[in-house]
Amino acid sequence: MTDNRRSPEALAWRRMYNNRTWRALRASHLASEPTCRFCLEVSRVTVGRVVDHIEPHKGDPAKFYDPLNLQTLCVLHHNSTKQREERTGRKVQAIAADGWPVG
Repeated sequence: MTDNRRSPEALAWRRMYNNRTWRALRASHLASEPTCRFCLEVSRVTVGRVVDHIEPHKGDPAKFYDPLNLQTLCVLHHNSTKQREERTGRKVQAIAADGWPVG
């Protein structure tokens, strides 16, 4: 048995990720933006595997399928930095390789 901590609303939205329209949009986005945006902020080039919604869609099809609301992230940034930003409502400042904040 898996431990699923998603809200009932999020569980309902999962079906949006399992259709032909999303798969085509995702493939098109990854072809045009193959690298993680958060990594690029710190001058690191990492292949992105996650197509993330910049503004959470919360089940809204207009936001879900809006190509301008998408960004490519690596799994690490999607599962840590982006989740923390959404949870706290604050942008996490990027840190460069030299240890100083970016921007």
